[in-house]
Amino acid sequence: MSAVLFSMAANAQNSGYEKSIEIYGGPALNKSTKYSLGITMVNGYRINSCMYVGVGIGFRYSDAEYMHTYRSYMQFGSIHSETKTFYAVDYLLPVYARAQYYFTTTKVKPMILCDAGYTFNVGSVKGNAVGFFWEPAFGIEISMEKKTTLYFQLGICMQNAHHTYYSFSYYDGASSEELHTRASTLNIKVGMKF
Repeated sequence: MSAVLFSMAANAQNSGYEKSIEIYGGPALNKSTKYSLGITMVNGYRINSCMYVGVGIGFRYSDAEYMHTYRSYMQFGSIHSETKTFYAVDYLLPVYARAQYYFTTTKVKPMILCDAGYTFNVGSVKGNAVGFFWEPAFGIEISMEKKTTLYFQLGICMQNAHHTYYSFSYYDGASSEELHTRASTLNIKVGMKF
C-alpha cells in the first residue's frame, strides 16, 4: 500500500504544465530543399514521469525547390540534354502537436518523440514547402535544476512540398507539370524546458 502511495506521489511531482524554447537546423536529405533553420516554442503537459504531450508554433527558414527544368536539343548532329533546379527562400510557420516518451526518470533521460502538424507560408514568394509535415526524433534531456532542463534531439522532418517541372524536348516541344513531393531534412535541435 505504501509503495502505491509513494508511486502516486512521485507521479504527481513529475506532472504538470511545461514550456520550452528550441532552435534547430540541418542539411537536406533530398534535392527538394537545401537546408532548414528554425526556432519554436512548445507548450504542453507532462502526464507522468514518462509521458509528455504538447503543441508547438515556430518560424522556419528553408531553401526549397520551386522549379526543375529539362531540355533536350540537337547540336553538331547529336542530341544533348541538360537539367537545372531552382531554389527560393521559404519563410514558414509550422503549427504542430508533440507526443514524447521518456525511458527513465534519472537526471539524464533518453527519449523518443514525434511532431506532426501543418506548415503555412508567411511571406516567401514561391511558398512551395508547405502543407502537412511530421518529424520522428530521439534525444536526451538533462535536468539542471528544479523544473529546468536542457535537451538535445536528432530528427528527420518530412515536409510536403511541390514544384513545377518544365521540359522542352527537341522532338515533343514544351510542357509543364506541377509535381508533389517531400522535402526531407535532418534536424539537430537544442532546447530548454522550464
